[in-house]
Amino acid sequence: MKKKCPLLVATFAAIDGSGGAGVLADCRALAAAEAVPLAITTAITAQNLDGVQACWALSAQRVKAQFAAYPAANIAAVKIGVVGQAAAAIAACIRQCAPTIPVVWDPVLAPTTGKAFVTSSAIASVRRHLLPVASMITPNRRELLQLANAKRTTSAIAQLFAAGCRQLLVTDIDGSGERIRHVLLTAEAQKTPIWEISIRRQSGVYHGSGCLFSATLAAHLARGESSATAAAAAQKTVQQAIRQAVAVPSLGRQKLLIN
Repeated sequence: MKKKCPLLVATFAAIDGSGGAGVLADCRALAAAEAVPLAITTAITAQNLDGVQACWALSAQRVKAQFAAYPAANIAAVKIGVVGQAAAAIAACIRQCAPTIPVVWDPVLAPTTGKAFVTSSAIASVRRHLLPVASMITPNRRELLQLANAKRTTSAIAQLFAAGCRQLLVTDIDGSGERIRHVLLTAEAQKTPIWEISIRRQSGVYHGSGCLFSATLAAHLARGESSATAAAAAQKTVQQAIRQAVAVPSLGRQKLLIN
């Protein structure tokens, strides 16, 4: 019996040499979710589990050249992480794919600690290029406020939907407290989540949870799952990885996720 062709999922992201986040972590997460990862490197970083010391963005031309090696017509989903200087190039690449494929944009504007990936003056430009091609955005609370240039989550959510956002999955929307709450909102139902979860906040800091969540989400959406089902599966994967996380003191204070 002929085997079914596996799903191809492209990820635009930076290289984190520790492997805990970025394109290396995305590829590991996509493979674990039974997708074939296609990696397009947008930047190279010098970082460990304590933070980012330096970041060198690749040119738009080099990002496009990497993508050109892949069969765009057969890509089943796209995940976007660090964009570097290539927001317009990434948008152009995505427009070569089928118009109905899911595109998950994890707006990694800055790491938890260390050098920012996108300057504050460039955020509006990045949003203008990527918002029209993204079917879902997955910011945490801090990224949500930065992306919308707002001080309140309600204002930020309203602004992004007004700018054309289709689905918005905000992780840790409250940003503090004993529990972490994720909500998935749509342009049609901006105040009533189509998926929501509240879980106990784990002690410690974990490296790469956002990358793992969004990459796994993209893989499940590529299989045709609903946004709510894919979000639940991605969250389950992250919780399992946190339970298996390991400390590597020589690399820094954060724990490395294992998936």
